[in-house]
Amino acid sequence: MIAAPADVSPLLRMQDAAYAPSIAEDFRNRGLHVLLIMDSLTRYAIAQREIALEIGKPPATKGYLTSVFAKLAALVESAGNGVFGGGSITAFYTVLTEWNDQKDPISDSACAILKGYLVLSHLLAEAGHYPAIDIKSSIIRAMTSLID
Repeated sequence: MIAAPADVSPLLRMQDAAYAPSIAEDFRNRGLHVLLIMDSLTRYAIAQREIALEIGKPPATKGYLTSVFAKLAALVESAGNGVFGGGSITAFYTVLTEWNDQKDPISDSACAILKGYLVLSHLLAEAGHYPAIDIKSSIIRAMTSLID
């Protein structure tokens, strides 16, 4: 398990997020089936934003550089089946938003590049409904391949 606390440098948080999929890829390439859980794509993007601002690059979308979104896609693209029917990586990535704001640029980008997503609702949780999954806002693109 690789984990960088929030109080460490942004560079270390970015490196941890990059190492985890690389390690998972190595196991997958050896023919193993890997479960990768990463918390969170939002913290990864914030670390990139902090580094960019420290070196003087101008922000674009809500303070994020456009390169952040390209790096998010590259980070998650390793998940899936390996070549020649070997191992696989099943990945779960969390994305933090404020008050279910799916218009957040990181959330919006993650929804576009992931095969599916579950939206957890604080309103359902406050009402005592667990798991607090908002079914109407959640999408699983592979559903038609899995279920009749």
